[in-house]
Amino acid sequence: MNSLRQWLFLLSLFVAAVVIQCNGALARENDEFEDVWRLVEDDKPDEAIRLLDEMLDANPVDNDRHEWIVSTKIDVLWQFDRINEIEPLVRSELRRVDQSLTQRMLLYSHLVDVLGNQEQYDEAFEEISNVLDNAKTPPMWVSAFRERKVRLLRECGRPEEALLEIDEMLSALGETSNRGLSLKLQRIDALKDLNRLDEALAQVNELINESDSLLQSTLLLKRAEVYEALGNADAAAQDRETAQDLMPDYDLDEFWPDESMSTISEYFHRGWFFRNVTTERIGLLWLAIWAWGMFVANRQRREGNGTLIRQALIVALLSASACMPLLIVWIGAKSYIINSYANTISFAVLSCGYLVWHMRQVLLPTVRWLSGSNALPEAAPEVASRVHEICAAMGIPKLTTRLLPSMNLEADAYAGGLIAPSVVVGDGILHRLKPNERDAILAHEVAHIANGSLWWYALLPVASTLVAVVVAMFSSEYFSVLWGLTFVYGVRKLMTRYFEFDSDYRAATAVGFEETISALAKIHAVSSMENTGIWSQLVYATSTHPSRDERLSSLAAQSPQPLHEELQTWDESTVRRTRFIWQLSTVLWLALLGLHFLPLSPAIRTFYSWALIAPFWLPMLYRHRATKTEYKEAGTKRSSQFWSFTMLGIGIFVFAQYFDDPRMFSVPSLFLVAAAVVIRFFGEKFHRNVGAEISQLMTQRQFKEAVELAEKHERKIARDFNSRYNVAVAKFLLGKDVEAIDELEELRDRFPANDLAWQILISIYFELNYISQARIILEEESKHADSLTWICNMFFVCTREHKLDAAEPYLKLIREQIPDSATRYVAESSLALEKKEQDEAWRFVKLADELAPGEVGITSFKARLAFELGPQEDVPHLLAEAEALSNANPFSLCQRRLARLRAKWELKQYGNDNPTDDSQGIEPSDDDYI
Repeated sequence: MNSLRQWLFLLSLFVAAVVIQCNGALARENDEFEDVWRLVEDDKPDEAIRLLDEMLDANPVDNDRHEWIVSTKIDVLWQFDRINEIEPLVRSELRRVDQSLTQRMLLYSHLVDVLGNQEQYDEAFEEISNVLDNAKTPPMWVSAFRERKVRLLRECGRPEEALLEIDEMLSALGETSNRGLSLKLQRIDALKDLNRLDEALAQVNELINESDSLLQSTLLLKRAEVYEALGNADAAAQDRETAQDLMPDYDLDEFWPDESMSTISEYFHRGWFFRNVTTERIGLLWLAIWAWGMFVANRQRREGNGTLIRQALIVALLSASACMPLLIVWIGAKSYIINSYANTISFAVLSCGYLVWHMRQVLLPTVRWLSGSNALPEAAPEVASRVHEICAAMGIPKLTTRLLPSMNLEADAYAGGLIAPSVVVGDGILHRLKPNERDAILAHEVAHIANGSLWWYALLPVASTLVAVVVAMFSSEYFSVLWGLTFVYGVRKLMTRYFEFDSDYRAATAVGFEETISALAKIHAVSSMENTGIWSQLVYATSTHPSRDERLSSLAAQSPQPLHEELQTWDESTVRRTRFIWQLSTVLWLALLGLHFLPLSPAIRTFYSWALIAPFWLPMLYRHRATKTEYKEAGTKRSSQFWSFTMLGIGIFVFAQYFDDPRMFSVPSLFLVAAAVVIRFFGEKFHRNVGAEISQLMTQRQFKEAVELAEKHERKIARDFNSRYNVAVAKFLLGKDVEAIDELEELRDRFPANDLAWQILISIYFELNYISQARIILEEESKHADSLTWICNMFFVCTREHKLDAAEPYLKLIREQIPDSATRYVAESSLALEKKEQDEAWRFVKLADELAPGEVGITSFKARLAFELGPQEDVPHLLAEAEALSNANPFSLCQRRLARLRAKWELKQYGNDNPTDDSQGIEPSDDDYI
């Protein structure tokens, strides 16, 4: 769930980046060209234009900067009334083939204005017609050019046509359009031109009565013009005086209603936005984030036995880091070094939001339940005591140690918490590893706190985000988002690999090199990832953790004493090859970052943008290919959802690359994206997720409470397969076999696309020793005959029925699909057991145990193997080991078969030489089943 949230957050970043890019197209900031504008202010147009021409010569590539320089040059020519120079420049730019649609519309608007200024009205109308006939012209630009046409019609003495055009546009826009006011003002002017003054006065009075206070001054000025045309000078003077009272800061002699949009644009261009981003306001933002952070961090301090002073100081530091993007942009704005004022501030705000989210992740407890507020249980006293000893050896204060239960003895361990560092150890670490191996893993996690890696992990996103913000000051912020994410990814990979090697070494020094090597080998063995093959090497070359062989080889090289030969299970040639792939990926990453600063053409930049997302989707591809086949089948549905989200993100990215009309996006779009992120990540706190609570209760082994909660919310989970599946398993573990089987049968019928129902049914029938019922289920699910799960289950059914000839073809398929896996070796051992081949059976089961240490099913099978073929003296301790693992992981569904095996063992110990044997296929009767 956490990884899904992270990828959803990255997807939201992509969406927000697209919105920022599109909003940025609305403003063309000129402050990059401060020297140009200084020359303009000094009334030196020739020098300003010469400087702009030099900038064009130095930037020959078709990119956004070229368009900005041309736009600035046009603005300068307009300012100094050098109209005759604008038309050839605009026509030259229009001949460029790689211009965006928005830029072409801007150039056409300049061309129309030039032709109108030179009274070449026919040519101007022709250019407007060309634009309006273009099917790609966005609706917003259609309205703008039609308004230009209206003004030109009035200028050239054709007010009747102007009035018809205005009326047609007003009827098309409707009364609610925000462009209606501008058209109505032009309609009043057209009525004045036609000397229909009474109609003009009636319309302006109607607008005054309907408008709000912000527009009163504009409309009063317009009415004053109508009064002057009517010869009512007193009324005109009164309206002007009232307008002046409403707008005391403006010189109304220079104010014109049509200039309202350009006035806003001027504020936007000249840094009005930045004049409102002051150090005082950044300080208030820091204070607000600090107060919120103190509230969020309380739980970590309380659960980790931390201090309030440390909490306040660390939260203050993290709050300051979250405000740094705004501070840097403010400094850049004051220093006139920012390439894009409005866009950079948007990117800085987005960066602050991301850092606040990251700060929340740092301040929360290391690991918590899916829902609810209760803390993880504390680890057993002997485990906590051992952690305290390791802390003393590494010279750090004592840490709180908590236990993380799982549904399959997950071999996980974590260290975290800047305010109150703690260690979380998974139940798989305690039950799959020997005590000294367990201590090695605990020491590895304690070492992460001792070497300060938690601080680096917390501050790395901050530093990387700041780098991205600085890059955004001088380039497109859209690419800066992608560049920043790529930068964070690579730096994190380099840093975490170093800290993983260092933590391995510190753990080996504290506990022992052989113990650490053995523990790491087992941890990697039970991982879902393959440890051999090219795909595995690609995964570890692009991930945060080194590969199994690299870690073991590194420890062996640093060991002060030679290791036992049986521990040296890695291949040095594989280690060298994996390291080379990692070094190559690092060089490619650096080259990818460097390309951003080269002058790339738009076509190449499009391909470059695809390359920037490669560090994110390529590792996902590698991981999918390197996942063990058994895990792939078990997580088919989750994998499909994951790839659906991935493809959605890529689709949005493509949409952003080729969508021609940025003005379709607006500030409300950014608000909607931000709202979606808030709802996604924080809304769960205000919504009770019954399914998550049931999962939590299952993880905590509170099966009765899970069933009661499900019955209380039966209608709420009626369509939730996972919740009902968990409840069915809970009922079986509570001994309600018939209810559990009926529930699973109903799930099979209602959710035929989900394979978990029939798979767990087969496991239950094996547990109950109903082999014939398991065969019936498999025959009914024969549509899955090509899946590995179906093949393995059919093989075990055939062996339990002593149909060895029928089992052989299925074993052959298992060998082909998963040649080097624990499942394959258990199948080989099962066949050898049926053939009474003791040596072969034990050889294969030992291979399986190496690949899946501490697996309940394998340990249970070893106990049965010792009971069936010997050595008999191993049965008691194997049974005890299997029962301990089964109690720790009841979801393995081995309790009843172990109980039957213990009963047989005890009967045999009391002199019964021929107990009832599972392997003979003897099943309870149907009456017993009912």
